[in-house]
Amino acid sequence: MKHFAFALCLLLLLSALAAESPFAQEYANAVTRAAKHALIQSYLMQPLSLDEARAVQSAWYSLEPLAMQAYYDSLAAANPQNMGYQYLSLRFLKAADTLPRLRRLLSQAPDSYWNTRLYALNLCECYSEGKQQLLFAAEDEMLLKAALQYFPSDAYLQIAMFYLFVAEGKSSLAGSYLAEIDNPAVLAANWQAIERFLLSEKNLDLFDALSETLWLDELNSGNISPEEYYDLQELAHEEFIRKLAQHEEQDPGAQK
Repeated sequence: MKHFAFALCLLLLLSALAAESPFAQEYANAVTRAAKHALIQSYLMQPLSLDEARAVQSAWYSLEPLAMQAYYDSLAAANPQNMGYQYLSLRFLKAADTLPRLRRLLSQAPDSYWNTRLYALNLCECYSEGKQQLLFAAEDEMLLKAALQYFPSDAYLQIAMFYLFVAEGKSSLAGSYLAEIDNPAVLAANWQAIERFLLSEKNLDLFDALSETLWLDELNSGNISPEEYYDLQELAHEEFIRKLAQHEEQDPGAQK
C-alpha cells in the first residue's frame, strides 16, 4: 500500500462489505429485475428488525425510489409515534430537508437511536457540502448533548459535535470531541475535514492518535499485517508533516 489515500478508500470498501445482511446476499443473487422486486415484496410482508428494514429499503431505493419513498411516507403518516417509520421515511431525503423534522423528532424522543444517527450524519453532510448556513440551529448543541446522554460514546454524535464547534470557531471543544472518536469508519468518512482541522491547529499528536485508530479494525481482523499497519502510520505521519509545512508556507500567519 504505497498511497495513504488509496488505502483509505480500501478501508471504506472493506467496512461496507463487512456490513452485508442476509437479505443483501439474497438480493445480489437475484438475477432479474422481477426477481429482485419479488424478493423485496416478500420481505416487506415479514416482521423485520430496523437493521433488516434498512437493508430492504436500500435495495428498493436502487430499484424503485419513488415507490419506496411513497410506501414509507404512508407508514410514517399512519404511525406518527413509531420512530422507526419516521426514520425510514426520512432516510433517503436530501440532508438539509430532513433537519427541521429531525429536530422535532429528537425533541420528543432523544433516545431514538437511528433518528439521532441520521440527524448527526445529515448535519455533517450539510457542512461538508458547504451549506453551513443550513447547518446549525440554536437548539442543535442542546439536542446533540441530550442524545449523548443516551449514547455517550457514539461516534456519529461526536463527529457532529466536532463540526458544530468548528463552525462556531471553538477549536478546543472541537478537538476534545474529535479525540473521543474510536470508530474507524466514521474517521475514514470524515478524514478530509479532520485533517484540514488538525493542520490548522498544527496538532500532530492528535493526528497520529486518530491515524492509529483508523486502521485498528483492519489489523485486528487480519485484513492487513502488523507490518502494513505500521507502514501506514509512518506514511500518514510523514504526509501530515509535509502538508503542515506547505500550509505554513501558504499562510505565514500560521507560523505565529
